[in-house]
Amino acid sequence: MKGVNGKCLDVDGSQTADGTKVQLWTCNGSGAQAWQPQANGSVRNPQTGKCLDASGGTWNDGTPVHLWTCHTGPNQKWTLP
Repeated sequence: MKGVNGKCLDVDGSQTADGTKVQLWTCNGSGAQAWQPQANGSVRNPQTGKCLDASGGTWNDGTPVHLWTCHTGPNQKWTLP
């Protein structure tokens, strides 16, 4: 997923552990920046097999987003335009 100014969602250090930070980083085409929307509303990184997850199951301003084992919880549901 690419944003403004050539920045992409990026898995920090290409790590694979639950809780790994997801950040904006200059787009480089790596697997750490590959994201696939899933039919259930989650967004999966195929390199890690993990999903984009709102930390702690909260949706407050400033809530960190990280990788987590994919599940069906609402904190992994995303709507893409």
